[in-house]
Amino acid sequence: MPLDEGLLRIYLRDHLAGSVAAEELAKRIRGSNPGTEIDAYLGTFLEQLRDEQQTVASLLRRIEGSPSLVKTAAAWAGEKAARVKLNGRIFGYSALSRLEELEALLMGIRGKQALWEALREVSLRHPLVDADELTRLARTAEQQQDAVEGLRRVAARIAFDAAQPEAAAAPSKAR
Repeated sequence: MPLDEGLLRIYLRDHLAGSVAAEELAKRIRGSNPGTEIDAYLGTFLEQLRDEQQTVASLLRRIEGSPSLVKTAAAWAGEKAARVKLNGRIFGYSALSRLEELEALLMGIRGKQALWEALREVSLRHPLVDADELTRLARTAEQQQDAVEGLRRVAARIAFDAAQPEAAAAPSKAR
């Protein structure tokens, strides 16, 4: 069965745009939680994400595609618009902001893992991407899920602990 490169280009462009939104979200979370476990982990996460973006962009070039500026701009703007939400504060960041943002990041990571798994299926018939590389990327996504899930659980406990002062609300490196 021949590969539908047109649909694959659309799929890759969608995921690449989504990764731009995830990158902006991770930078925001990191900037709102300086000196914490979240900050430290997301530094590593952002390096991995940029490498993954290069992998997707490279695959797009192999099938004579390029990133969609419109989709990328829409994803970037969508992430910015998602920041406007009720979080129990008129202005500023709250423990609920942290929890919701980590949950959004976790959803993005799960979507990215689905991308690697779908491409692995495609690579069985159309060796556009090294199956071992896709396995490695899927494994990295699993590790990212585990790490962000751990941070999310701590953030959930902190967000709903009425006795927790906001100043100490971010998960710290001391844990």
